[in-house]
Amino acid sequence: WLRSLIRRHGKDTVQQWAGPGWETLGILLPGITASSTSGELERLRLSEVVSGVLEQAARTTPLVIVVEDLHWADTTTSQLIRFLTSSLAEVPLLLVGTWRTDEMPTCCMPARWPRCRRRST
Repeated sequence: WLRSLIRRHGKDTVQQWAGPGWETLGILLPGITASSTSGELERLRLSEVVSGVLEQAARTTPLVIVVEDLHWADTTTSQLIRFLTSSLAEVPLLLVGTWRTDEMPTCCMPARWPRCRRRST
């Protein structure tokens, strides 16, 4: 989704949306900038930057982001999604996640995410 935002709006616009921590995006997109070391502070900074980019992009054009196979998500991914669901509650963005309930680790259960509405099929 981040690469498609860069293709659609340009690297400079996405960097502007990301704000002062834009270089943190290098963790997700090697080549946009040199990625920094990882750690708790870097993870929090990345969450803020991703949230800022998505917020600005969604205010330009409403977004739908689909994250599949969340039963394979690691703790960092789960923490990012929890952060996004709480920080982007007032933004025109729909975040859809799919997972297999029989393979979902307890730490990543969507029921633990704030403002999450769950629908089983």
